Amino acid sequence: LKVIGCDGTNVNTGLKGGIIRLMELDLNRPLQWCICLLHTNELPLGHLLNSLDGATTSPTEFCGPIGKAIKTCEELPVAPFFQ
Repeated sequence: LKVIGCDGTNVNTGLKGGIIRLMELDLNRPLQWCICLLHTNELPLGHLLNSLDGATTSPTEFCGPIGKAIKTCEELPVAPFFQ
């Protein structure tokens, strides 16, 4: 085992008790960490959306104008500079 991949949650990447660190200690050698950057970007973007638009009302529903506009964004015309 040379490389281990996972998302960046503390249970996986914690310095003292994360599963990757525990595996390194068990193997008695370091591993290459491959952490998913999509998950890394998910939390800050969620916090930004909450601060701009308010909290979500369910896993699929938003209460603010930005979240409500996202539902129908695929029906909007494409801006000319993107065509």
